[in-house]
Amino acid sequence: LLNGYSHVDVLKSKFNPENVIGGVCFIESTLDYEGKIVQTSPNHRALFGEFTGERTARILKLADVMSGTKTNIQLSDNIIREMWHKYM
Repeated sequence: LLNGYSHVDVLKSKFNPENVIGGVCFIESTLDYEGKIVQTSPNHRALFGEFTGERTARILKLADVMSGTKTNIQLSDNIIREMWHKYM
């Protein structure tokens, strides 16, 4: 999952656009004095979905695989809106 939006067209141009899905993460972290990643908030949320908004077999399988983790995983029917919302 990459932050921002400008990479989407790059990914779609390098790969089959049907193989690219959208996603956003909400994880607050920083580096400590040794360069280790430290999560600075209990928030850990990720959204993902097909750019078409469809609930395809692969997106449902991905939702199933990622369920049961410490991260609040949410399947979005409008991932483009979610990506722009975070970007803005």
